[in-house]
Amino acid sequence: MHHFDRCVPFHLFGVLMSCSIAYAVFVDSYYMAFPESYDKLDLNCLGTYYAASLITCAGFCASDHCRCYGYNSLTKSCRLYSECRFCDVTQSQGDWQYYTSDKNVQRQTDTKSVDCFDYYQENMATSDRYIIYPFGNNSPVQVYCDMDTSGGGWTVIQSRHDGSVNFKRNWTEYKEGFGSVCNEYWIGDRLVDTGSSFDDVVGMPFSTIELDRCARDYGAGGGWWYNSCHDAYLNGPYNSTAWEQPWDPPILYGVEVSRTKMMIRKR
Repeated sequence: MHHFDRCVPFHLFGVLMSCSIAYAVFVDSYYMAFPESYDKLDLNCLGTYYAASLITCAGFCASDHCRCYGYNSLTKSCRLYSECRFCDVTQSQGDWQYYTSDKNVQRQTDTKSVDCFDYYQENMATSDRYIIYPFGNNSPVQVYCDMDTSGGGWTVIQSRHDGSVNFKRNWTEYKEGFGSVCNEYWIGDRLVDTGSSFDDVVGMPFSTIELDRCARDYGAGGGWWYNSCHDAYLNGPYNSTAWEQPWDPPILYGVEVSRTKMMIRKR
C-alpha cells in the first residue's frame, strides 16, 4: 500500500475542445494504471529525522521546501516530503500518521484565486484540490485543479472513475454540486456556464430528470444540456447499457467507459 498515489491519468482516449472546455472519456480496454512498485513517497522524501513529539516534527516542516510530514510516535521518527497531493495522502498507515503543512492552506487563503488558472499563474502547479473564490472573498469553494493536462490551470467540473457517486440527481443537487473533489463529483451548475462551448448544446439550458423528457427517457436520470436529446452525455448511470451515447462517435454505451473528466479554463 502506498501513502501517495499519482493523480495524473493516462489520456489514451479523449477529446479536448479548443474553446476552453475539455471533455475526456476513458475506455476500459485502454485504461492503464501505474505499477504497484511506483512509490511517490520515495521520490519526494526529504529525509527521516528524530523528533521527540508531533509538535517538533511539525516544526521541522516549517521550511519552504516541506509540504507534508509523517510522524511515528513509537519510534519518534519524522519524515518530511517536498511534494504532496492532498487528495492522495493516506492519513495513517501502521504506526505512521501523516499531516499536511498549514502553510499549504494558508497560501491558498492568501491568494484567493477565482479559479485554477489563477493558481497556475502563481506557480502553484501541482494537480490537487484547491480553494477558489469565484463569488468573492467570503464564498470559498473547494475544487480539483488539473495542472498537468494541456498546459495546466484547468478547473475540473466533473470527474467519474468508479461509479461510487450516483449522478441521477434532481435540479437542486446539480445546482449545488455533489460528491467529493478527491473522488467523483459534480462541481455545481452555479459554477458552470459551458453552453456556448460545445456545438451540440449551444443555447441549451441545463436540465434534470424532473424537468426534461430527455433526462427521463434517454438520459436515465443524469443532468445535462439536452438537445433532442444528445450526441455527447457524460452524466449517465455508470457502467450501464442504459447510459446511451456517452460520446458519439464511437462510444455507444456506458459499459464501454471507465473514466470521464470535464474541465474548464479561461482563454
